[in-house]
Amino acid sequence: MSGIMQSVSETEARERVERLRTQATSATASAELAEALLNWSYALHGDGRTAEAVEAAEEALKTLSPIFLANPAAYRDAMNAIVAQYLGISQHSGRKADLSLIEPLAVPLGRVEHLDDDE
Repeated sequence: MSGIMQSVSETEARERVERLRTQATSATASAELAEALLNWSYALHGDGRTAEAVEAAEEALKTLSPIFLANPAAYRDAMNAIVAQYLGISQHSGRKADLSLIEPLAVPLGRVEHLDDDE
């Protein structure tokens, strides 16, 4: 995944998501889609469209989760950014985050972070 946080307009972010949705047939393409969804969530939130921002962040979380679980070290930074956005924007919107989406990620995220501490 390239730079996790890119400053783009909501329209540009949405168009990128729509384009990538049709191409997400591999792990790399799905990871790019998750990044695009994260950026779209940032843009939606910036436009005051909090409910839609939560939905985009949740879709990013669901999109990247299987890829992250297969290779936590490679996608740690991306998953951390998505989880942070999802939890933060859920709290901001007053919507309860679906913790069942995050619970399976906790151990692999912690394990990867712990491995980095040993280096």
